[in-house]
Amino acid sequence: PRVTTIGDAGSERTVNVGGVSYHFTNSLDTSWIGEEFHSGHRWEFGNQGEQDGWIGSVLYGSYEESLSASGVNFAPIDPYNLLAGYEDLNGDGIDDDRNGNHVFGRYGEDLGTPDPPNGFTPPFDNVIDQAAPTDVGDQVLYLVTFGNFQVHNTTTLAGVEFMYSHRTCMSDRNQWTWFGGVRYLSVEDQFGFTATGGILDATSLDTTVHNNVVGPQVGGRWVHRRGWFSLSAEGRFLAGLNAQRGTMTGQIATNAQATGLNEPAALTATAFNDAVSDEVFSPIGEVRVDSRYFINRFAAFRVGYTGIYAGGISRAAPKVVYELPHFWLSNTASREGMFIHALTFGFELNR
Repeated sequence: PRVTTIGDAGSERTVNVGGVSYHFTNSLDTSWIGEEFHSGHRWEFGNQGEQDGWIGSVLYGSYEESLSASGVNFAPIDPYNLLAGYEDLNGDGIDDDRNGNHVFGRYGEDLGTPDPPNGFTPPFDNVIDQAAPTDVGDQVLYLVTFGNFQVHNTTTLAGVEFMYSHRTCMSDRNQWTWFGGVRYLSVEDQFGFTATGGILDATSLDTTVHNNVVGPQVGGRWVHRRGWFSLSAEGRFLAGLNAQRGTMTGQIATNAQATGLNEPAALTATAFNDAVSDEVFSPIGEVRVDSRYFINRFAAFRVGYTGIYAGGISRAAPKVVYELPHFWLSNTASREGMFIHALTFGFELNR
């Protein structure tokens, strides 16, 4: 899938911690979801006469990838400043006066040194003398760093097709077969993570996107046979309608304790869910090249290559919007391309 950050790229920013300025960025993206070989299965069956017949097939394959990391920086969208809070660096149990206006966050105002009766004079003694409106200028935006991060992605491919076939007569060891019928292809993509530690301790996400592609399919096959060997090349094209549906569940900061010192003041544990749907055009093309060795008239070994391109496919990870107080799904990223390459090995029975 398209590489996307785990966190919001637009919320990365320059920060100052302990007098040191640096650019705070999301530690992880989805580039670890790579191209690796995994096993799959395809069963083909049919009935072919001298010229006319039918063929069908069932396809299934699934692969899962995961990543574990420690010390993961995470920058969410925070439109309500839920990551803002008050510091107590001197340990006196009250909010620090970060902006120097003698109002200590939520606790009150220092009027100066008591000078009875009922008067105050300089210098200020950092002792709260009266209540005052909360000074939001004393707030600091806390950074999110998870201590442990477990993320996974699973893609499952399944499909079925049925087609009428018409075969020409063998001519100079060459033969053509034409197909026409219907095909259904399902692409399910799951993305999720579990994160612990830091101010968003015990945050988790589970997102699943279903692609259901169905439509008419046409194709053709060329076969060249010489003795006990044959070589074939085949192409198929599906003009499909893809009914997409994405679902999301999760929770944020399950262990959050709001209103304390040295942590966000208004952040609370939040559970969430979301769903989106869309319908897009999804073209699917398939090419196959196979070589067969016939053991006898009824059985053959087969080896070859299959390549499938599916357009208009939605993937889970790019649809996640990392916004507080709850994540949600975007209805964009619905038209990605997906390539599948396979080395195929099989055994055929004919009677």
